Amino acid sequence: MAVCAPASPGTADSTRAATSWRRRPLLVLAPLLLLLLEAGPLLAQRRADGFGSWQRAAQTCRRNLAGAQPADCLSVQLSQQQEGVLSVRFIARGSKPDSANQLTFAGALVAGSKPLACQGGRCTPKGPLSTELTSVSEASFDERGLAQGLPSAWPAEGRCQLEATGVRCEARALSGETWSAQATF
Repeated sequence: MAVCAPASPGTADSTRAATSWRRRPLLVLAPLLLLLLEAGPLLAQRRADGFGSWQRAAQTCRRNLAGAQPADCLSVQLSQQQEGVLSVRFIARGSKPDSANQLTFAGALVAGSKPLACQGGRCTPKGPLSTELTSVSEASFDERGLAQGLPSAWPAEGRCQLEATGVRCEARALSGETWSAQATF
């Protein structure tokens, strides 16, 4: 019967044994790393839930830009990019073919209003909601969708109301400008 003696330092057997033990943590960690790599996108998706947007073509839609007469708009988009904060965007044709302009009302959800239900960046309203507005902005885009300069923005007070059949927003800037927009779905 042969007895195995421990390898003496500096021999090929001792080097192989040391290398083998150094690789073992990698063998143990490899399945864990693989699991984390697979779970990463799922965790990111979970974090993304709760945020996104909802857009609808409007049956009727009117809005005014600062100092302008009311004009038609095409659609309304609600964006929820931060918990408790909602932007209501009224989108209209611009002055040139295929261009657009947007009037955006932004504010915090009023207590008792349910936030949008979002999954994978797509949202749906979960009943009537109301926002207490903090700002209004106007932006224009060319036919390629590129912004035409910086948006104009104002701190403002006002309110937006969303019901199952439509949305209405009214705001007044501290400097006196007023905006109103209304759409039915």
